[in-house]
Amino acid sequence: MEARLARWLLMTRDRAHSNDFHATHEFLAYILGVRRAGVTRAASSLQRRKLIRYNRGDITIVDHRGLEGAACACYELDLETYANVMH
Repeated sequence: MEARLARWLLMTRDRAHSNDFHATHEFLAYILGVRRAGVTRAASSLQRRKLIRYNRGDITIVDHRGLEGAACACYELDLETYANVMH
């Protein structure tokens, strides 16, 4: 769950062109197809590792490279696909 959340946060950062955005645990649970409690655990873990800051739906990616390390390997493929589609 943590890797999937990290990937989604990175993908959102890439598309929003910002390290800061708003997404509630409820929304993330819906998007990722998991229970809200799973999102809470994963977000808490990423925050403890100082990869993100999270407060009442406000998310800040603090360590982009570290978050890439936490994400599943498919994030790199997503980057390539996104670059090809957008250019």
